[in-house]
Amino acid sequence: MGGPLPVGEVCLSDVPDMGYFHTDVIHGDNRCDGRGEILVRGPNVFSGYYKDPQATSEVLTSDGWLRTGDVGLWQPNGQLAIIDRKKNLLKLSQGEYVAVEKVENILGRASLVNQIFVHGDSTEDFIVGIIVPNFEARHAWLMINGDNHNVFEQAVLKEIQELGISHGLKGFEMVRRIHIDTTLGEWSPKNGLTTPTQKLKRTELRNKYKSEIKKMYAQGKESRGSILSKL
Repeated sequence: MGGPLPVGEVCLSDVPDMGYFHTDVIHGDNRCDGRGEILVRGPNVFSGYYKDPQATSEVLTSDGWLRTGDVGLWQPNGQLAIIDRKKNLLKLSQGEYVAVEKVENILGRASLVNQIFVHGDSTEDFIVGIIVPNFEARHAWLMINGDNHNVFEQAVLKEIQELGISHGLKGFEMVRRIHIDTTLGEWSPKNGLTTPTQKLKRTELRNKYKSEIKKMYAQGKESRGSILSKL
Protein backbone atom coordinates (compact mmCIF):
# COMPACT_ATOMS: atom_id res chain seq x y z
CA MET A 1 0.00 0.00 0.00
CA GLY A 2 1.28 3.46 -0.87
CA GLY A 3 1.49 6.05 -3.58
CA PRO A 4 2.90 5.69 -7.11
CA LEU A 5 6.46 6.77 -7.89
CA PRO A 6 6.75 10.15 -9.67
CA VAL A 7 8.51 8.45 -12.60
CA GLY A 8 5.42 6.49 -13.65
CA GLU A 9 1.69 6.72 -14.22
CA VAL A 10 -0.96 4.53 -12.58
CA CYS A 11 -4.62 4.08 -13.42
CA LEU A 12 -7.40 1.62 -12.64
CA SER A 13 -9.23 -0.31 -15.37
CA ASP A 14 -12.73 -1.72 -14.92
CA VAL A 15 -13.07 -5.47 -14.25
CA PRO A 16 -16.83 -5.93 -14.82
CA ASP A 17 -16.88 -9.72 -14.30
CA MET A 18 -15.49 -9.25 -10.79
CA GLY A 19 -17.61 -6.20 -9.98
CA TYR A 20 -14.77 -3.64 -9.85
CA PHE A 21 -15.15 -0.23 -11.52
CA HIS A 22 -13.06 2.93 -11.56
CA THR A 23 -16.21 4.81 -10.54
CA ASP A 24 -16.69 2.82 -7.30
CA VAL A 25 -16.87 4.89 -4.11
CA ILE A 26 -17.39 2.12 -1.55
CA HIS A 27 -15.31 -0.96 -0.70
CA GLY A 28 -16.90 -2.99 2.07
CA ASP A 29 -17.70 -0.43 4.74
CA ASN A 30 -15.04 2.02 3.67
CA ARG A 31 -14.93 4.87 1.18
CA CYS A 32 -12.70 4.65 -1.88
CA ASP A 33 -12.06 6.63 -5.04
CA GLY A 34 -12.28 3.84 -7.59
CA ARG A 35 -11.45 0.14 -7.91
CA GLY A 36 -10.08 -1.90 -10.80
CA GLU A 37 -7.08 -3.62 -12.35
CA ILE A 38 -3.89 -1.66 -11.75
CA LEU A 39 -2.27 -0.43 -14.97
CA VAL A 40 1.14 1.26 -14.96
CA ARG A 41 3.02 3.20 -17.64
CA GLY A 42 6.32 5.03 -17.83
CA PRO A 43 10.04 4.76 -18.61
CA ASN A 44 10.43 2.31 -15.73
CA VAL A 45 8.05 -0.18 -17.40
CA PHE A 46 9.46 -2.75 -19.81
CA SER A 47 8.65 -2.30 -23.49
CA GLY A 48 7.79 -5.92 -24.27
CA TYR A 49 9.09 -9.46 -24.64
CA TYR A 50 12.04 -9.89 -27.00
CA LYS A 51 10.83 -10.94 -30.47
CA ASP A 52 7.48 -12.09 -29.04
CA PRO A 53 4.71 -9.67 -30.07
CA GLN A 54 1.98 -12.12 -29.02
CA ALA A 55 3.25 -12.33 -25.43
CA THR A 56 3.75 -8.57 -25.40
CA SER A 57 0.16 -7.89 -26.52
CA GLU A 58 -1.10 -10.02 -23.64
CA VAL A 59 0.42 -7.72 -21.00
CA LEU A 60 0.77 -4.33 -22.71
CA THR A 61 -2.00 -2.20 -24.19
CA SER A 62 -1.50 -0.49 -27.55
CA ASP A 63 -0.75 2.80 -25.76
CA GLY A 64 1.83 1.34 -23.39
CA TRP A 65 -0.06 0.49 -20.21
CA LEU A 66 1.16 -2.65 -18.41
CA ARG A 67 -1.66 -4.87 -17.15
CA THR A 68 -0.44 -6.01 -13.72
CA GLY A 69 -3.26 -8.47 -13.01
CA ASP A 70 -3.61 -6.97 -9.53
CA VAL A 71 -6.88 -5.33 -8.49
CA GLY A 72 -6.49 -2.18 -6.41
CA LEU A 73 -8.37 0.77 -5.02
CA TRP A 74 -7.57 4.39 -4.43
CA GLN A 75 -7.95 5.35 -0.81
CA PRO A 76 -9.23 8.84 0.04
CA ASN A 77 -5.71 9.85 1.15
CA GLY A 78 -4.33 9.02 -2.31
CA GLN A 79 -2.72 5.72 -1.41
CA LEU A 80 -3.15 2.69 -3.67
CA ALA A 81 -4.07 -0.61 -1.99
CA ILE A 82 -4.09 -4.05 -3.63
CA ILE A 83 -7.29 -5.88 -2.75
CA ASP A 84 -7.60 -8.79 -5.18
CA ARG A 85 -6.08 -10.58 -8.16
CA LYS A 86 -7.72 -10.45 -11.58
CA LYS A 87 -8.75 -13.95 -12.55
CA ASN A 88 -9.44 -15.60 -15.87
CA LEU A 89 -13.22 -16.02 -15.61
CA LEU A 90 -15.42 -18.12 -17.86
CA LYS A 91 -19.16 -17.57 -18.01
CA LEU A 92 -21.20 -20.72 -18.63
CA SER A 93 -24.59 -20.92 -20.31
CA GLN A 94 -26.44 -21.09 -16.97
CA GLY A 95 -24.82 -17.81 -15.90
CA GLU A 96 -22.22 -19.23 -13.49
CA TYR A 97 -18.67 -17.89 -13.56
CA VAL A 98 -15.68 -20.23 -13.30
CA ALA A 99 -12.28 -18.94 -12.15
CA VAL A 100 -10.24 -21.24 -14.37
CA GLU A 101 -6.87 -20.53 -12.74
CA LYS A 102 -8.28 -21.61 -9.37
CA VAL A 103 -9.60 -24.84 -10.90
CA GLU A 104 -6.32 -25.46 -12.74
CA ASN A 105 -4.27 -24.87 -9.59
CA ILE A 106 -6.32 -27.46 -7.71
CA LEU A 107 -6.52 -30.11 -10.42
CA GLY A 108 -2.86 -29.62 -11.37
CA ARG A 109 -1.92 -31.23 -8.04
CA ALA A 110 -3.18 -34.64 -9.23
CA SER A 111 -0.43 -37.26 -9.31
CA LEU A 112 -1.16 -38.20 -12.94
CA VAL A 113 -1.21 -34.59 -14.20
CA ASN A 114 1.69 -32.43 -15.30
CA GLN A 115 -0.19 -29.53 -16.94
CA ILE A 116 -3.88 -28.78 -17.36
CA PHE A 117 -5.82 -26.24 -19.41
CA VAL A 118 -9.47 -25.74 -18.44
CA HIS A 119 -11.89 -24.51 -21.09
CA GLY A 120 -15.47 -23.33 -20.91
CA ASP A 121 -17.91 -21.66 -23.27
CA SER A 122 -20.88 -19.34 -22.80
CA THR A 123 -22.99 -21.72 -24.92
CA GLU A 124 -22.17 -24.77 -22.74
CA ASP A 125 -23.06 -25.60 -19.15
CA PHE A 126 -19.92 -27.55 -18.16
CA ILE A 127 -16.16 -27.24 -18.46
CA VAL A 128 -13.62 -29.53 -20.09
CA GLY A 129 -9.89 -30.01 -19.71
CA ILE A 130 -6.83 -30.63 -21.86
CA ILE A 131 -4.10 -32.44 -19.94
CA VAL A 132 -0.41 -33.15 -20.38
CA PRO A 133 0.17 -36.15 -18.11
CA ASN A 134 2.92 -36.77 -15.61
CA PHE A 135 4.82 -39.13 -17.88
CA GLU A 136 6.63 -41.02 -15.12
CA ALA A 137 3.38 -41.60 -13.24
CA ARG A 138 1.65 -42.53 -16.50
CA HIS A 139 4.34 -45.11 -17.32
CA ALA A 140 4.03 -46.66 -13.85
CA TRP A 141 0.24 -46.74 -14.13
CA LEU A 142 0.33 -48.41 -17.55
CA MET A 143 2.81 -51.03 -16.30
CA ILE A 144 0.39 -52.00 -13.57
CA ASN A 145 -2.96 -51.56 -15.33
CA GLY A 146 -2.15 -52.32 -18.96
CA ASP A 147 -1.40 -50.17 -21.98
CA ASN A 148 -4.90 -48.77 -22.55
CA HIS A 149 -5.09 -45.03 -23.20
CA ASN A 150 -8.87 -44.82 -22.76
CA VAL A 151 -8.77 -46.55 -19.38
CA PHE A 152 -5.88 -44.31 -18.32
CA GLU A 153 -7.88 -41.25 -19.38
CA GLN A 154 -10.79 -42.37 -17.21
CA ALA A 155 -8.41 -42.89 -14.29
CA VAL A 156 -7.11 -39.34 -14.69
CA LEU A 157 -10.65 -37.95 -14.89
CA LYS A 158 -11.59 -39.85 -11.73
CA GLU A 159 -8.53 -38.56 -9.89
CA ILE A 160 -9.08 -34.90 -10.78
CA GLN A 161 -12.81 -35.08 -9.99
CA GLU A 162 -12.09 -36.59 -6.56
CA LEU A 163 -9.48 -33.87 -6.01
CA GLY A 164 -12.00 -31.22 -7.00
CA ILE A 165 -14.58 -32.58 -4.55
CA SER A 166 -12.04 -32.75 -1.70
CA HIS A 167 -11.11 -29.11 -2.31
CA GLY A 168 -14.71 -27.92 -2.34
CA LEU A 169 -15.21 -27.20 -6.03
CA LYS A 170 -18.84 -26.64 -6.93
CA GLY A 171 -20.65 -28.74 -9.52
CA PHE A 172 -20.22 -26.22 -12.33
CA GLU A 173 -16.47 -26.02 -11.50
CA MET A 174 -16.00 -29.75 -12.06
CA VAL A 175 -14.29 -30.83 -15.29
CA ARG A 176 -16.65 -33.30 -17.00
CA ARG A 177 -14.52 -34.38 -19.97
CA ILE A 178 -10.80 -34.47 -20.66
CA HIS A 179 -8.40 -34.99 -23.55
CA ILE A 180 -4.88 -36.21 -22.75
CA ASP A 181 -2.09 -35.11 -25.10
CA THR A 182 1.08 -37.22 -25.01
CA THR A 183 2.56 -35.89 -28.27
CA LEU A 184 4.34 -32.68 -27.20
CA GLY A 185 6.11 -33.62 -23.99
CA GLU A 186 4.84 -30.47 -22.32
CA TRP A 187 3.57 -26.99 -23.17
CA SER A 188 6.39 -24.45 -23.27
CA PRO A 189 7.52 -21.21 -24.90
CA LYS A 190 9.25 -23.33 -27.55
CA ASN A 191 5.96 -24.71 -28.88
CA GLY A 192 4.24 -21.37 -28.33
CA LEU A 193 1.73 -22.59 -25.74
CA THR A 194 3.10 -20.79 -22.68
CA THR A 195 4.64 -17.38 -22.07
CA PRO A 196 8.31 -17.04 -21.07
CA THR A 197 7.06 -17.05 -17.45
CA GLN A 198 5.25 -20.38 -18.04
CA LYS A 199 1.74 -18.93 -18.02
CA LEU A 200 -0.69 -20.68 -20.35
CA LYS A 201 -1.41 -18.97 -23.66
CA ARG A 202 -5.14 -19.61 -23.62
CA THR A 203 -5.93 -18.39 -27.12
CA GLU A 204 -3.23 -20.59 -28.64
CA LEU A 205 -4.34 -23.59 -26.58
CA ARG A 206 -7.98 -23.09 -27.61
CA ASN A 207 -6.96 -22.93 -31.25
CA LYS A 208 -4.64 -25.94 -31.09
CA TYR A 209 -7.21 -28.17 -29.40
CA LYS A 210 -10.29 -26.80 -31.14
CA SER A 211 -11.36 -30.15 -32.60
CA GLU A 212 -10.72 -32.00 -29.33
CA ILE A 213 -12.78 -29.45 -27.40
CA LYS A 214 -15.64 -29.77 -29.90
CA LYS A 215 -15.52 -33.55 -29.58
CA MET A 216 -15.59 -33.45 -25.76
CA TYR A 217 -18.69 -31.26 -25.74
CA ALA A 218 -20.39 -33.52 -28.27
CA GLN A 219 -19.58 -36.57 -26.13
CA GLY A 220 -20.86 -34.83 -23.02
CA LYS A 221 -24.19 -34.10 -24.68
CA GLU A 222 -24.48 -37.63 -26.04
CA SER A 223 -23.85 -39.23 -22.65
CA ARG A 224 -26.34 -36.88 -21.02
CA GLY A 225 -28.93 -37.79 -23.63
CA SER A 226 -28.39 -41.51 -23.15
CA ILE A 227 -28.81 -41.13 -19.39
CA LEU A 228 -32.00 -39.09 -19.77
CA SER A 229 -33.48 -41.65 -22.18
CA LYS A 230 -33.21 -44.30 -19.48
CA LEU A 231 -35.07 -42.26 -16.85
